[in-house]
Amino acid sequence: MLTKNNSKKNISTNNNLNLKENCSTKSSSEISIKIKNQITLLEYHRKSESQKLISIYGPNYLKSNELNDNNIIKKNELNFKNLSFIHLKMIDWMIDIFNSYKSEPKTFYTAVNIFNNFLNYTEKIISENEIHLIGTVCIFIASKFEDKIPLRLKQIVEIISKNKFNKHEINNIEKEILKTINFNLIQTCIYDYVKTFLFDLEINNSNFQNFFDNNFFFNYENICEYLCKLTTLSNEFIFINCEIKALCVLALAFDILKSKIKLKKNLENFLKQWVIFVIIQTGKNQKKVQKYYEKLAQLYYDNINGFLGVDALIRTHPLILY
Repeated sequence: MLTKNNSKKNISTNNNLNLKENCSTKSSSEISIKIKNQITLLEYHRKSESQKLISIYGPNYLKSNELNDNNIIKKNELNFKNLSFIHLKMIDWMIDIFNSYKSEPKTFYTAVNIFNNFLNYTEKIISENEIHLIGTVCIFIASKFEDKIPLRLKQIVEIISKNKFNKHEINNIEKEILKTINFNLIQTCIYDYVKTFLFDLEINNSNFQNFFDNNFFFNYENICEYLCKLTTLSNEFIFINCEIKALCVLALAFDILKSKIKLKKNLENFLKQWVIFVIIQTGKNQKKVQKYYEKLAQLYYDNINGFLGVDALIRTHPLILY
């Protein structure tokens, strides 16, 4: 793993966030007391919450809404095992398609959710030959649901599927997918959580704005968005709570940013403690956060070194930092 074999990988956690040290070995209350006593850069109890955040997400916006979270209960795990690589290739293809058509950021995650939910909840064992049609229709459904200017059926047939499927086939599988997932299209995804946390970072910490240079938020958000998409390329993350995945993204993005750019010491300390603060405030199992942080770090290493066998994310979302 990336935290254990530093000679092989270019991101060491020896001097980074070290979630094990900060989170895993103590209870939430013990950590809270420790941080409250030690942090000088971050006000542990901020004087007032952002009214804009509260109006959008409610007063407990750092707590997850478990009912709307995309927590898939395993039903048909065989589909994911049998179609492991072709599933990966389909998600990779979706990244390319949505990048080409400049869809809304959320549309990609909605398409992936529909795709995974269908594979999981259908009673059929899906063959490789069916995957392309299913993935194509998931793109179509997601675009109609999320995009201001959605993809048209004509585009789906003639351009995206290159006339491999006709309108009748697309309409039939669309009905099947929607019935199978019980028309459940409104789900909170990892992207929603990460954007909420980043909004909190920028809006609720005005006293520390002098720590941030002009490019800090752009770079940190850029890495976070990259890692959000990266989680969709691994079957290990399909059944994991979205908020836990988002916390792993925040933590790893911090370590990646620190490994690529020399941060000011006060900014580095502040960001580190903010990530720990958010992990504690969400009340998530800290050992589980640590476990999937390490898995995400390994996935990041495998992707940048071409070990996953797909390249759309690297091509469409290069980590160019300023």
